[in-house]
Amino acid sequence: MKKNILFIALFCLVSLSLYAGGGSAPANNDCSGATAFPVIPTNGTCSSLSNQSTANATASNVTPSGSCTSNYGTPDDDIWFKFQATATTILLSATNDSGDYDIVWQVFSGSCGGTMTSIFCDDYSDSGFSLTGLTIGNWYYIKMYTYYSGATTQYDICMKTPPPPPANDNCSGAISTIVNGVGSCASQTAGTVAGATASGIALGSCYGTADDDVWFSFVAGSTSQIIALNSISGSTSDMYFSVYSGTCASLGAAILCSDAESNTVNNLTPGNTYYVRVYTYTSSSNQTSTFNICVQNPPPPVLAQDCDFLQPICNSVVNVPSSYVNTGSIIDFVGTNDCTSGEKNSVWYSFEVGTSGSLNFSIKPNDAVNSDSGAETDYDWVLWKATTSTGTVVNTCQTLDNAPPVSCNYGYVGITGISPGGTTPAPFTGANDAYFEPTVSVTAGEKYILVVQNFETTASGFNLDFSTSTPGVIDNTPNTLYWKGTTNTNFTTSTNYLTCSGQVPSCGVSVVVNSAANQPILTTSTGASGVHTVNNLTINAGATFTISAGATLEICGNFINNGTLVCSPTSTVKFVGSGTAAQNITGNFVGGNKLGHVVILKTAGSVLLNNNLTMGGNFTTSNLTSVFNSNNKYIKLAGDFDNFSGNTTFTNTGTLGTLEFIGTGLQKYNQGASQLDLNFVIVNNTAGVSAGVTLLSNMNIKATTGTLTLTAGTITTGGTLNTGGSATITGGYRVIVNNITASSVTDGNNTSFINGTLRRYCNDPGNYSWPVGNAAKGYQLAKTNFTAMNNSMHYIDCRFDPWLITYTIGTAECGKLYSLESMNNGMWTFIPDGGTCTYDCTLYPNNVTNILGSAYTIIKRPHTSAISTTGWILNGTCATSTSTAVTRTGMTDFSFFGVDQGIVSTPIELIYFEGKNEGKVNVLQWETSSERENDYFELQRSTDGNNFDKLTTIDGAGNSVSSNYYNYTDSEPSNGYNYYRFKQVDYNGSETFSDIVLIKNNTKEFAISNLYPNPSNNSSNCAFYSPKTGELSIKIIDNSGRVIENTLISIKSESNNGIQINSEQFENGIYSVEFNFNNGEYKTLQKLVKN
Repeated sequence: MKKNILFIALFCLVSLSLYAGGGSAPANNDCSGATAFPVIPTNGTCSSLSNQSTANATASNVTPSGSCTSNYGTPDDDIWFKFQATATTILLSATNDSGDYDIVWQVFSGSCGGTMTSIFCDDYSDSGFSLTGLTIGNWYYIKMYTYYSGATTQYDICMKTPPPPPANDNCSGAISTIVNGVGSCASQTAGTVAGATASGIALGSCYGTADDDVWFSFVAGSTSQIIALNSISGSTSDMYFSVYSGTCASLGAAILCSDAESNTVNNLTPGNTYYVRVYTYTSSSNQTSTFNICVQNPPPPVLAQDCDFLQPICNSVVNVPSSYVNTGSIIDFVGTNDCTSGEKNSVWYSFEVGTSGSLNFSIKPNDAVNSDSGAETDYDWVLWKATTSTGTVVNTCQTLDNAPPVSCNYGYVGITGISPGGTTPAPFTGANDAYFEPTVSVTAGEKYILVVQNFETTASGFNLDFSTSTPGVIDNTPNTLYWKGTTNTNFTTSTNYLTCSGQVPSCGVSVVVNSAANQPILTTSTGASGVHTVNNLTINAGATFTISAGATLEICGNFINNGTLVCSPTSTVKFVGSGTAAQNITGNFVGGNKLGHVVILKTAGSVLLNNNLTMGGNFTTSNLTSVFNSNNKYIKLAGDFDNFSGNTTFTNTGTLGTLEFIGTGLQKYNQGASQLDLNFVIVNNTAGVSAGVTLLSNMNIKATTGTLTLTAGTITTGGTLNTGGSATITGGYRVIVNNITASSVTDGNNTSFINGTLRRYCNDPGNYSWPVGNAAKGYQLAKTNFTAMNNSMHYIDCRFDPWLITYTIGTAECGKLYSLESMNNGMWTFIPDGGTCTYDCTLYPNNVTNILGSAYTIIKRPHTSAISTTGWILNGTCATSTSTAVTRTGMTDFSFFGVDQGIVSTPIELIYFEGKNEGKVNVLQWETSSERENDYFELQRSTDGNNFDKLTTIDGAGNSVSSNYYNYTDSEPSNGYNYYRFKQVDYNGSETFSDIVLIKNNTKEFAISNLYPNPSNNSSNCAFYSPKTGELSIKIIDNSGRVIENTLISIKSESNNGIQINSEQFENGIYSVEFNFNNGEYKTLQKLVKN
């Protein structure tokens, strides 16, 4: 019995030892021993702790409060960490090395204790979590343990700050992505949601949690685009995207919501910009998923199975032997606004109404008998109106998904259709009235779209019979042809079309171009002498339409391009419709899809531009009834702009409308017989300053919104500056900017400026640029910053011309003497319409070949009298200027302007300063050759050469470029030696000193003054008096006693003289200067400090 008890005890002891692991508790077993994370970087990199194990840990018995009020699971192995917040949000991620995955995290603020304030707690967040609302600099504690009692685990832990939001975090930063060809993702754009924040755009009908959305944009190349998210990796693969039209400021509702990683967005307008919003579906924050986004064109439409490739109905009875399967390349509708559940096994038809009356038809499956009522194949159908009898568009293939149909049936039997009263017509007996819809009244000229669908996906075809309609309702000569390219590329060959009676395109016959082996090419050898005519022209996705050099396409209706358009710059598209309805230009007409020449030649109505447009040739409105509605769009033009009559024939430039000149040679601009108000004008002509844009009329840019941007190329206005009397500009034209906003005209550059006259409407305050120039002298920018302007001044004409004269004003100002020739680049002319103003002006002289001086200033002359060499003045106040930017402030009114040159002058140019003894008095004399702002001279005297006293003050000449003489008689000189100097004082108080003159009175001894300046960095001076002839030796001795310079001066008679000692080459230090007259008759030693 005892042995058994002993065995049990030993077993328990061994079991306990095994359970305890045989080790000691970790150092961070309690809060007080929490392991500190290294400083958490703020650049998104990890602060790491590795191999953090709960083995041998015990319960710390901390009770949480706050976010958690109790402990999840069993905290019998909790370990502790602490970190100091370096951001308000910190991300914690953990990687399991070994052991249990079911762990609990708790995060506390404050300090260690029995009860601690919890700010976060979670079970099984082994992948990581986000801590938000932290206070930077505060310490926080983390408790980690396994959920189940007795379990252990080991983790590597990373703490880091969130990455910064990506550049495309909001719609305004959307990254543009290229649209690829059919089936291609050769060009993809990389994206990530790491660091992304919510943009705040309402989800609407979309799903998921868009708290990490990022944005992309694309320009639609087709009415449909396939969007795919590829190569998804990172924290989650469940991505979501939505597509929006409009602008970032007004996106509206999403036009596509997609949980699938690939989807097709329809009803797009080619050439328009669309936005794609991508985010993770999950509501968990701090996702790091990456992906590639691909946008591609859809495959071309399939004959009869896509709405874009309709099959015309030519006869009253159509027999289809076998059922069509699937939906072609495009899902044209999803059943939102009709009676079906969406497109399925469809065949698409079009027909035109030849005679007004009743439309009836029946659909009988080929596997049905007249008495069937459900055993046959189930066929359904939807009927939409495409145009009215007058040609007004009601629906297009792109709008069907949102368009209520004219009639529709979605019954479960196959025998169906339209009949009088919606009752089952003879000879059918099995179907009931629910499968027939009432007769539709139709009007001659209307067009309809009919889709017939096999709900069951069987092989059985059907019979479509219109014989019960009013005779002639089905027009057997429809006026729309569908290109199939069976024969060749000739646009006028009838066998190239799906047609009922061998028709060819004409002003009454429209064409829809679809992808085919042969695509239409217009040449000068086809059509009527190279001229091809069509009513409406639609180029579908995947199709290519070519207009060769010299060929002309006349369009009587609408022009829609959803495919590829190839136009020679010398080809012509001429809009010649005569109806009152607008002819629409819709789709992609930019980039490689640009047109050549565009001519508007109409007798009524207008041409309406629905998308941006690029023209490689000229633009012309031919007469007063040829109206082009630019519709606030962006137009690029490589050729001439020839408008017939201003705003009458070129309308609706709006607040965003843009005309950009993109030619590579000379372009001409003519607004026509009346004023045309353009909005945004951009000159981007690469032909150089010798070509650019030449005006054949004024170019007016509208008030409030209009701007002029000069990027490349000049605008040449013509005109001549007449200066024989009051300055006028005769002939030529003007660029007139009516917008008084100062920034409405850019500065231009060396390749882009106004070669002629620029008129700007102005206001104060405002810093206005005048980017003018001259073909010979190039770019010559001026700027005026208005500080005051009265109501009588509205606009100013500015131009730049080469000099008609040369001159100099010879005036001194601000330390500069303007005595040199003016810059030879030319002169600016500013002519206001009246009034007065005050402004600062900066001129930017360019292509100057006579830069002579070191000082530059603006000179002006009134423009109200004939230009001459006189009358040029300095107006306003001088300002810091260089040879390339010359400024004056506080200028008034306007004039001719030029740039004068000068030198930075000293206050006075001194010819001499001397003195002599005449009996009992000393006479001082000096002469100046020029003076600049010289207020006065203060004459001073000293008896020791160091301490000077004021003798008198003599007025200076102010500003002078001629000689001025000064003298003074000292009637009471001191006995012995008298040292004289003068202090010259400017108007601004600046002062300079002359050299010293030494005069001996009542003594016959040699004398010499002290050195000055002392210390010196280059030279020092002194004066001496010698009563007789002799020799003066001057030695300069360094600290070692070495004589480094020895000079001997021969004195021929009694004299006062000055000496200059050049110390520029000496090393810094203290030197002795020995003066020795006649071998010791007079000898003195002075100290000289070189620094």
